[in-house]
Amino acid sequence: MLTPDLQTAIVTDANLAPSVHNTQPARWRFSANGIEIWADQKRFLAVGDPLLHDAALSCGAALEGTVMALAERGLKAVQVQDLWSDETTSADGLRLCARLQVEDGASPDALNAYVRQRFTWRGAFDPADSRHLDQFERAIASLGVCTVIRSQADIEWLADVNDDLSLKFFSDKAYRDELRFWMRLSRAHPEWDVDGLSAEAMQMSAFEATGARVALASPVFEMLKAIGVARSLISERSKTCSASGIVLFHTPIDMSPVDAGRSFYRMWLELTRASLVAWPMAVVADDPVSNS
Repeated sequence: MLTPDLQTAIVTDANLAPSVHNTQPARWRFSANGIEIWADQKRFLAVGDPLLHDAALSCGAALEGTVMALAERGLKAVQVQDLWSDETTSADGLRLCARLQVEDGASPDALNAYVRQRFTWRGAFDPADSRHLDQFERAIASLGVCTVIRSQADIEWLADVNDDLSLKFFSDKAYRDELRFWMRLSRAHPEWDVDGLSAEAMQMSAFEATGARVALASPVFEMLKAIGVARSLISERSKTCSASGIVLFHTPIDMSPVDAGRSFYRMWLELTRASLVAWPMAVVADDPVSNS
């Protein structure tokens, strides 16, 4: 049933799902009527994601992308098993995330039409039409894991929290080094159009990309912090405050991160369907205090 050409088409679509730092950790293994999704440990973030929550979330998004890609081709994912908690690891450094069986008889998922339209927006935001925000809130109500805040005071408070935590994380050299490893700040980088965080995706000009490469390195960043300008250089406050709303993604504490990743992807596709764009405020979720 799952021919090599069909396997390639499914993975091509599913790999458009969001992943932390665009590391794309998901790997697929196919059998005659089944698929396993594994996480490549070489793509884990030892500093930025020590508990591997973001890696599992990324693979959960890839799982949801796989289910949608199958449905687009008339195939139904059945017996979907979340296996992350088993901690099964292969000899070649892959951790098992999920397993599913494939049958005929699925109808396309309405959100699949927005898979290739979704992207991360890193610039300032134009004012959103309130009807689009209303549409999005109605659409995500069934997910039960999202709350949208529209109060300007709350948005400004979160903007300050985000900037405070950004400075905290960026002050850790190991964190910066890991982030810089995944940043693609020049088209000359061999992985520019493959994975990671490209300057183009982050809406950086060539001048800004060069500046980031220099400023995030040691000892330059430490010097900038010592003279009190590091915070202003990494600040995203003005962009954050231009947003018409912030989505708080809050899963139950006992929800598997793989399941959370599936919901997160659907939430982001609903944003796209409502003609909205967004960027993830990752540090606010990564810091234990602000997360709590």
